[in-house]
Amino acid sequence: MKKVYISGHKNPDTDSICSALAYQYLKSQVGEDGVEYIAMRQGEPNLETQFVLNYFDVQAPILKTSMKEENSADGEKNGLILVDHNERSQAVDDIEEAEILEIIDHHRVANITTNNPVYFRAEPIGCTCTILTKEFNERKVEIPKKIAGLLVSAIISDTLLFRSPTTTDDDRKAVEKLAKIAEIDPESYSLEMFKAGTSIEGKTPVELLNEDVKSFEISGKKARVAQVFTMDFETVEKLKESLLEEMEKIRVENNEDTFVLILTDIYEEASHVLVNDEFADALANEFESQAKDNEFYAKGLLSRKKQMIPNLTEAINKSL
Repeated sequence: MKKVYISGHKNPDTDSICSALAYQYLKSQVGEDGVEYIAMRQGEPNLETQFVLNYFDVQAPILKTSMKEENSADGEKNGLILVDHNERSQAVDDIEEAEILEIIDHHRVANITTNNPVYFRAEPIGCTCTILTKEFNERKVEIPKKIAGLLVSAIISDTLLFRSPTTTDDDRKAVEKLAKIAEIDPESYSLEMFKAGTSIEGKTPVELLNEDVKSFEISGKKARVAQVFTMDFETVEKLKESLLEEMEKIRVENNEDTFVLILTDIYEEASHVLVNDEFADALANEFESQAKDNEFYAKGLLSRKKQMIPNLTEAINKSL
């Protein structure tokens, strides 16, 4: 039986994990005969995602970081569907060992290439799971309670329960529909989910910096951007120097030009940003702020994709 893996990005977040699981279920209902669809992940679920999996009693996708070992004896490559990413640096390292069949994403179109035409669905909305909710509707497949729970959790997570500027009416409509199927109240459920996901007690700087991090190439410069959602800024302040030291170490080891850490308070709808390289002042200026001691405050900054990356792009371009 042919295998087709459904993979989210490295350092998986709730959308990455839940979209892989939800699309696996959908493809098992409407996909090709004789094909086994398998949800995979490239890292461990974070605290928020684990809360979601536990709440709806769902197993995490299988952990898989290489495509080569699963190739069949006759040399035929396994299939691969990318969800919640289309950037080479966020994909499985040896992606060329698989045949990309589909891409479903809500980020910018980046640098994944394919050998053959593929089904590519990208929409400028808040969450990949919103797109998948549309896929269920369009293909007339009933959404089970557990799958609805995964979908609605991812949308709540990515849109910060509609606080994020990435939020669209499609996301709101999806949450309204899915919450009823999942039998949750979005407000009270999101509070539980966010509290579970923003605890940093006992975490090391290395763990925080690798929990939700993505790499980008911007105007020839390599940028690493991590985001941590927390309401515990007393602990953050105690860890600040260690975080900055570890950021510099990681930046140098990976031959990158900048490492930005966004520390976001969901309920304050603002972020503290740590950056200790040549782009610090320029980046702070883009947020109409000033960097002091490698840190600046950005009111309204919630989204890495829609706010940080465009402003970081401007800062880098102006610094060239």
